This record gives sequence, structure tokens and C-alpha cells, in this order.
Amino acid sequence: MTFIDIAMIMAEPKKSERGSVLLKFFDRYVGIPLVFILGLFTLFRNKSAPAQVKKIAILKTAAIGDTVLVTAIINDLKLFYPDVEIDFYSGASNFAFAKLIGQCRKVIQLPIKNFPKLFEILKSEKYDLLLDFGAWPRINSVCSFFIDADYKVGFKTQDQYRHFVYDKSVDHSNEIHELENYRNIIRSIGIKTTSAPVIPEGEVPKNLMHNLQQPYIVCHLWPGGERSDLKEWTFENWKKIISFVQSKNYFVLLTGGKEDLDKNSNFLNATGVKAYNMAGTTVSETIGALKNAKVVISVNTGIMHIAAGLNVPTVGLHGPTSVKRWGPVGRNVCSVISQLEGCQYLNLGFEYKPELQCMESISADDVIDAVKAIV
Repeated sequence: MTFIDIAMIMAEPKKSERGSVLLKFFDRYVGIPLVFILGLFTLFRNKSAPAQVKKIAILKTAAIGDTVLVTAIINDLKLFYPDVEIDFYSGASNFAFAKLIGQCRKVIQLPIKNFPKLFEILKSEKYDLLLDFGAWPRINSVCSFFIDADYKVGFKTQDQYRHFVYDKSVDHSNEIHELENYRNIIRSIGIKTTSAPVIPEGEVPKNLMHNLQQPYIVCHLWPGGERSDLKEWTFENWKKIISFVQSKNYFVLLTGGKEDLDKNSNFLNATGVKAYNMAGTTVSETIGALKNAKVVISVNTGIMHIAAGLNVPTVGLHGPTSVKRWGPVGRNVCSVISQLEGCQYLNLGFEYKPELQCMESISADDVIDAVKAIV
């Protein structure tokens, strides 16, 4: 990588960290040799787990859905160590949700593109235990190296070469749900795992309180992350679903982030559908709207995981995304999957096969049947 490449990374202030091609290039081709070199400095560390744990650092630098799963681990840690203080180190994409986790002492957003500030933050606290829940990013490994902790645990993931800096590396499996991988992190140090995801309290948007007195359904059209377009469903299919639920006299909300506000508007204008566009509200307000929905219908993304964690009836649409690896976790979930051969292939989240039109093979009728079974 040249200095020009690095300068381009630093000049991407409006680009999502999750979607930055240059950051991913830097992470792999600079990150792998850097992590290996840093690992050499850990060879003479004391590799024994601490007898007492009073302060824990948790590192999860991306994705709301992943962070929803980590809440189950945080709850297990608090049950095992009732008086422990937990600090959560997040990235930009999951910071707003992580801030709502009530069991953390602090939530610190890491400025991934501002290296001097990043290292200043990483060296500011001392911990007994560091748990890194990143499956592939080498930037997590670099952050783990510089965080001052007596004992560090992270994943050893096939072909990712990121495990050299940890005192204990845990094999990451592509054969189990990601929540089970997270549980294996703390099982490896003798902690029992019994918790499901714990969703923080939300607040209903004041301007929607009147509308939400009637039965309503939430639709979430827009996935996040790299190549999100391959996880989108067609406008025509969404129109069929919304028309069906409105025929049953349900009010319809369309959720989304700030970046989805115009996308929802374009959908409404293009299809003539009448629904309330609440994209751009806070994460807390979105949770408040989700928790009393009759059904949440969503592509595989963070909103789906939040709804499932709230135990709201949730219908998830899965094209390239593997249900086995990334399906919704909750008591009232239904997964509608692509029937196209070769789909449901995503493991770590970047192994896309653009030639497979997985979402197009999901039938609106199958989704309607799933909704009928609930309403």
C-alpha cells in the first residue's frame, strides 16, 4: 500500500467504516504482517488468566446486529462477576446502539481513521481482562495489542491471521451461529453461558404515540454493510407485503437510519404505497417503535436482530446471508430463505457472489404465509 492509498483512507470522512474498500484493503495487506510482528512482542507475556477480574474491556468495532448478540455475553459476564466494571469499545456503526447498553460503565467510540487519537484512547485505561469479539478484522487485533490488559482473548479464524496478539485464541467456527462463537470466547475461560440477547429500553417517538395506539407492523427494507445491494428485496415484493398487511387494517412503519430516509421516500413515491417513514429517528426511538409491533418484517440486518431480541414476532428475509450463521435469535422468529441453489453462503460477511440473485428468488407469497401464521 502506498502513502497515496493511506491518504485516501484518511480522506473518507463520509464513507462508512464498514463499507470502505480502502480500509478493508489496508486491514488485510498491512494488518496481517503488522499483527504478526506485534505478536512477537507478546511471546513473553504471562499467559495465565487473572484470579480476580474487576475490570473488563469488550471490543466490537462494527455492526448493530453483532452488538445485539454481544449483549448476551455482557449479561453472562455480569452474572458471573456481579461487581465487574465493563467498558465497551465500539466503532462508528454500532456506537449509538452500544451506548444504550445499561450494563456497561462506559462506551468508547474508536476513531479508526484517526490513528494518533485512536492510540491515545487505547492506552487510557487498565483492565484485568480484554475480550475481542471481532472474527476477522486485523484492526481489532491491533487495538487489542495496545489496550493495557492482563489477559487477552480473541478469535483464531481460518485464513484471517489475526490471532497472534492474544494470550488465548479461540477457534472461530463457520458451522455454528455467531452467538455460539461469542459464547465460546467466555466458555474458554470457564464462564457459564445462559443468557439470550438483552435489548435496552427504548422510547416511543412522541409524534408517533397516537398512531401506535392501533395495531401496526414494521417493515425494514435496507440492509447495511458491504454489498448491501445484494441483500435488498425488490420494491414490487415489498409493495405486495405492505398491501397485504394494510388489507388487514394494520398501520405500517418503515424504519431505517438517516441514510435510509430518502430511500424510503423513493420507495413510497415509486410504488404509491402509503406508510409512515420513520427512518432517521434515534436508535432508542426505533427500539421503542419495534417493541409493540404485531410483526417486524426485515431483511437480514441489525433491525432484525433487535426485533428478535425483543421477542417481537420477526420475519427475516435471507438471501446470501446464512441463517445457520446469522439467523435471528429470539422466541418468535421465522426465517424465509432463498430457494436458489448456492445461496445462504455468507460466513464472515464479505464473501459475496454477485452472480447469484438470491433475494430475487424469495417469494412474496412465502413471506405473506409467514405473516399470516402470526397475524
